Amino acid sequence: MMNARELLLAYTANIADPEVASSLFAEDGVLELSYLESIGLPTRTVGPEAIREFMTGLLLRESLDLVRAARAMLPNGVADIPA
Repeated sequence: MMNARELLLAYTANIADPEVASSLFAEDGVLELSYLESIGLPTRTVGPEAIREFMTGLLLRESLDLVRAARAMLPNGVADIPA
C-alpha cells in the first residue's frame, strides 16, 4: 500500500492518464479543486469512476481551443453561417 506522499507523486505523474490517476482513489476518495468554481466546473468529485470521467472531460476541454476552431471554420465570423 502506498503512503500519502507516494500516492501524490503517482497521481501527479499520471495526471494526463485519467484511467491510471483515478485508480489511485478509494471508492470514497474525493478530488476537490475549489478553484474550478471560478470557471464554472464542479469543485468536488467522489469515487474513482466519477473522477476518471471528470478528468477525461477536463483534459478534453483543455485540449480544445474553441476560439481557434471557430476562426478556422468561420473566418468571416457570423457572415459565414448559412441562413
